[in-house]
Amino acid sequence: MIHKRGAMARCALSVLFALILAFFPLAQRQLRALAVLARLTGVQLPAAGETYLLEPVETAATRLRGTAGEARAHHYVARGARTGDRPALLLLHGAHPRGIDEPRLVALANALAAAGLDVVTPELAGLREMQLDASVSAELRTLAAEHARRARVHAVGVIGISFAGGLALLAAAEQQADAPIGFVVGVGAHHDLSRVCEFYAGRDVRGPEGQPVDVAAHPYGARVMLKDQLPQLVAAEDLAGARLALDAYLHDQKREARKLAARLSPQGQRVLQVLLDERASPELGAYLARAVEVKGAQLMAASPRGRLAGLRVPVLLIHGTGDPVVPSIETRYLAREVPRPWLRAQLITSLLRHAEFPGRPSVASTWPVLSFLRKLFEAAGSASTPRYGP
Repeated sequence: MIHKRGAMARCALSVLFALILAFFPLAQRQLRALAVLARLTGVQLPAAGETYLLEPVETAATRLRGTAGEARAHHYVARGARTGDRPALLLLHGAHPRGIDEPRLVALANALAAAGLDVVTPELAGLREMQLDASVSAELRTLAAEHARRARVHAVGVIGISFAGGLALLAAAEQQADAPIGFVVGVGAHHDLSRVCEFYAGRDVRGPEGQPVDVAAHPYGARVMLKDQLPQLVAAEDLAGARLALDAYLHDQKREARKLAARLSPQGQRVLQVLLDERASPELGAYLARAVEVKGAQLMAASPRGRLAGLRVPVLLIHGTGDPVVPSIETRYLAREVPRPWLRAQLITSLLRHAEFPGRPSVASTWPVLSFLRKLFEAAGSASTPRYGP
């Protein structure tokens, strides 16, 4: 009888041990998701818990070979990590003049690397110069293949912030059999750039089921769209000064921008007054309408709309409900076009704004984001299978 009870106890312990092994990776991912979210939102975890869940990170300057030469990049990885033992990830900045040095991007890269990913943030020259061009998608595939080769994995994940998110989806949908992109995460990504311009112009844009946009457009987005339209808006003698003034504005140097604008001709000053005024106006709407007319083909080529049927990798989409740069209806449209078997997560959350967490999370807003981050880690673990040899 004692022998029988001992056998049953051993059997029960074996089952318990098997269950712990089965569920430990899931629990570990959930806890790491919590640690990452806490770090990004400024919530202080117990020191022992953070030390257990997150590793110290080393950052190094590097370069990645792209389609048009080498791209400047930063490499974030846990201290002492060996090549090939971490899931590899490309983290892409949006249309921002600081590129890979933008503080929110740096903070996210550090947090993801601390949670066990091998993260590279490549400089995308076009997006840093506020140019939304479909050629970026080909560049992304080349950069992904280069990071995969260096990390000794078959494929890497790609997280695209803002406009880089839509371009990353395009890159994955159009990749060939080598498939260097193993999964895509879109954070505040766009679906149709023409509709985003309509939003900037103050027009009534709606989601796929008639959902309204309940946030006013941030002035930054319209100026990004209009930067390359300056030759059509000002006289040739004003062009250099107008570019300096608009660049100063986009670098958040608004007083300097107005000083530079004051040096232009009266006509140039009138145009820059519209561009530097942070309120919507009929003149701004007219400029954007003209930009859509002139750049229609370019905007369509850089939009995922109608071009995602070829996606064969996991896709995760997250968007802030109050995003004033790319309205959250864009993610609703994207989710309808991503092939259903490959859409692993879709979340529109009040915890996120555009590319940042603006405040401390509530319990209600935390759990969906934690689930999303856990799925991100699962996708990373599945995509980055080791590659041996050169």
